[in-house]
Amino acid sequence: MGWSYPHISLEDLIKLVKAFVDVLILASGYQSTGRQAHWDTYNIKKAFQWATFLQNVFKDLTCSIDYEDSIEEVDAALSELTSSHYFPQGLAYLSSTTLIGASDLIVKHLIHTVPLRESILRATLAATIEMDFDATPSGKHENWMDGGFSGCAIQEFESRQRAVLCVSVVQTALGILSKAIGENLCNEPGNLPYGERMQHQTSLFTEEPPVESVVWNQWRARNLLYMLDKRTMRLVSGASLIFSAPKDKWIQILGRLNVSAETDDDLSEIIQEKSVLDYFEVLLSNQPKQLRKLPPIIAAVAIPSWSQLFRSFLSDLESQFRGDSLTTRCCSCTTNGMEHKECEVAERIWCLYVIHVSRSHRTCGADSI
Repeated sequence: MGWSYPHISLEDLIKLVKAFVDVLILASGYQSTGRQAHWDTYNIKKAFQWATFLQNVFKDLTCSIDYEDSIEEVDAALSELTSSHYFPQGLAYLSSTTLIGASDLIVKHLIHTVPLRESILRATLAATIEMDFDATPSGKHENWMDGGFSGCAIQEFESRQRAVLCVSVVQTALGILSKAIGENLCNEPGNLPYGERMQHQTSLFTEEPPVESVVWNQWRARNLLYMLDKRTMRLVSGASLIFSAPKDKWIQILGRLNVSAETDDDLSEIIQEKSVLDYFEVLLSNQPKQLRKLPPIIAAVAIPSWSQLFRSFLSDLESQFRGDSLTTRCCSCTTNGMEHKECEVAERIWCLYVIHVSRSHRTCGADSI
């Protein structure tokens, strides 16, 4: 039978859904330009009213068997809408079922904004209370937790608070671990003052450890501390978010970085999927020295050993090690007749060994047991 709902056409309903999606994006905290969205109580109430209208339409559609064909029509239209590469991937779950809870979606997006500014928090609280009082002017409500905007807001605040507490616990634990590693580095025999080092040697009846052991401990601690740093966690999570988008989207984002052979800007410090590797292989084919800007541990962990990018990185590292030209040198070891023992080149080689060679040996050993 097709569309049979008498109160609104399918085309007009889809237009309203598209506008509602724009409202949800703004409720998430940002405009399409990337600037922060500004909300006040009046505009939040307007968004709530719009959500309530859509919610009532979809409830009306699903409550009658007379509109089963109409539901199929609207779900097919919504599926076509959400499958577009230009549709926000975080809202790809939209359907007639989810739009029955349109008001809950608005509240959820407003409360889970990052960061949740005090002005939006105050405006959201005021709007939820005013909307519920408009629905029940007497102020009486059977159970605030069972329905209404206030009940939904309370639940979402609790959910956000639990998430914040979990992140806080993780950050605290990582901070303790990071501090412990740093203190352990300071207490290494090779890093103690001369008098304390002599006392340490006497107590253990051992000679001072070779410089290679001291340097190894320094590299180990420095790279572990880098991986535990909050900034690294934000970089990794941010990059994961970028690369989870369709390829044409993240290519646009990376293209704005305008990476060139002369630029001193840092590259993104995380590489993942094959399509991303293919992109970087082309981008960096004529400028391998850009890879030197990556921290040694990130370069070792993030670039797969089977990729062409890894071979380019290894070739550039070999040129640095041999000091083939002034443009490839990043230390003065070769020119001074010294061996690469404590410089950045040696640290990068050590990281590659630990990640790719040592780990493969351990895996083979475990398989043979």
